[in-house]
Amino acid sequence: MADSAVTMLGVVGFLGLLAAARLSDANAPPFDVFALVWFFIFGAIKLFLPWLLRVGRRK
Repeated sequence: MADSAVTMLGVVGFLGLLAAARLSDANAPPFDVFALVWFFIFGAIKLFLPWLLRVGRRK
């Protein structure tokens, strides 16, 4: 469940930011950079998600 949620948030946010960049050509570069940052942050969360879930169950 958590894996799917992280994937969906990552993909939808990434595509949404890219779409916003295409709608506003004057401000596209900041949106493009933020989309890539968003993508890699959610990629890191997805990579460490099994460890985060395991740590959360110990408490």
